[in-house]
Amino acid sequence: MGARFGLCIAVTIAPALVGASAFADDTKEPKSFEAALETAEPAGDLVDRLDPLFADCKRDDDLEARQCAAVRDLALEKLKNGTFVALGDESSLTWTPWTSGEKQLGLELNGCLACGKPIQLGDKPRFVTTRVPKSIKNGKVAGLDLGFYGVTLPDQQTAARFVKQTLPKLTTQFVFRVGPVWKSGGSFEGVTFVPVAQRIFDRCTGKVYASEPPSTRPAAPIADKLCPAKAPVVDETAPEQLSREQVVGTMRALDGKIHSCYLANKKEGTVTVRIILDGTSGIEGLTVGAPWDGTPTGECVRKAVAAAPFGRFTGEKMTIIYPFMVR
Repeated sequence: MGARFGLCIAVTIAPALVGASAFADDTKEPKSFEAALETAEPAGDLVDRLDPLFADCKRDDDLEARQCAAVRDLALEKLKNGTFVALGDESSLTWTPWTSGEKQLGLELNGCLACGKPIQLGDKPRFVTTRVPKSIKNGKVAGLDLGFYGVTLPDQQTAARFVKQTLPKLTTQFVFRVGPVWKSGGSFEGVTFVPVAQRIFDRCTGKVYASEPPSTRPAAPIADKLCPAKAPVVDETAPEQLSREQVVGTMRALDGKIHSCYLANKKEGTVTVRIILDGTSGIEGLTVGAPWDGTPTGECVRKAVAAAPFGRFTGEKMTIIYPFMVR
């Protein structure tokens, strides 16, 4: 492998289509990593994001079944058309030792969002990879290599310091689209993702060590235990304000809980809520309008809205007034 580190080489491997047709469509290759980020949404919890692929909306109650199917289908449409960004897991980056001939240490990028540990999707654990892996044993994957990169270091002492101080802080990041569900001989299953852009960077300083396409600026640092001098965390993908579609989508996802408020109290009508939303901390203020404030139904609606997962944004606080039909 060492001979390949004289140049920065990246090979993108298309996912194998197994058992289902791919969601992802061909897209124009972005000119920079940041250009790819512009239209990407944070993937968040992969279980929540990918679970609609396996959702079973069979219910004894027909209304609940239809509501479940509507929410699932909305999520599937978003998966089909969306572009997302997420960090790779611990299996996404491996390395080879520094060599005196080339004076380089090698970094190998693997297509892994969930390889070290599968995540529970549907009724079983599943991996999230760029294609069907040749094997997965004790968190180590084979056949998912995406790129090989060389880090030039002048001597053995510098290389040893890099391995001790910098290598543990390197992380991977993918801008991707969702691909098909796959199976591998019945021994393990998973979901593919199709990289649009990929990079390796220092989570504490943001320094980029490899990027396809090239990065035009450092990555946003990640505040965690590996970085004691915590830099402010900047979400590169957050919009200035949430769009109407984002707000309405979040509210409509609560329809099942709102219906439960009717079932619990047998009171129907229009319950209007007023929300003050902060882009960093989430819901800062929440009130229920008259005549429902202080009633069991109003309190039920308030609790449902209080748990709504609004996305992040960078601009001024937003005030949202939204009517729910409780019936």
